[in-house]
Amino acid sequence: MPITRGRWSWAVVMTVLVFFLNMALAKPPGPSGKAATPDSSGNQQKDKDKDKKKDVAPQDLDYQKGDPSQYVGSDTCKTCHEEQFKSFSEGPHWKTELAKHAGPQWQGCEACHGPGKEHAESADPSKIIRFPSLSREESSRRCLGCHEFGEEHSNFLRSQHLKNNVGCVDCHSVHSPR
Repeated sequence: MPITRGRWSWAVVMTVLVFFLNMALAKPPGPSGKAATPDSSGNQQKDKDKDKKKDVAPQDLDYQKGDPSQYVGSDTCKTCHEEQFKSFSEGPHWKTELAKHAGPQWQGCEACHGPGKEHAESADPSKIIRFPSLSREESSRRCLGCHEFGEEHSNFLRSQHLKNNVGCVDCHSVHSPR
């Protein structure tokens, strides 16, 4: 039955929508994706990973989780990788440095290359994520960790590009922009 002015008012419709929205949000899912349930004392049960830092991004990417103490910051990377840092600083990705609220896993060099503490201490290239060693899908997933919701990137993982083994870094580069 269509909503008409005589039968229903928009205020009633909006009230009903707000009610159902509040009901849906009453028990937000925890980090595991399951709704938190009250324990015998009525308090919300804490997730087993309560001490781990929660991700703020909508994606559930393993590389974006982890111990914040393992991230050293872009200034540390710059000490050995001056040319790459200069290119990074002149492109649009420097803006990730401003996202302090998001945590170190979403900032600077380590947003793409993962935590850099072990690499910085040892200078071992195997201790950092290097895009040439990743498959096209793996490297594209890293890019999509931030770029997935842009109109031109939506559904990239199901695109003809990836089906033909063409990933983001085949055409785009943070360090050598074309």
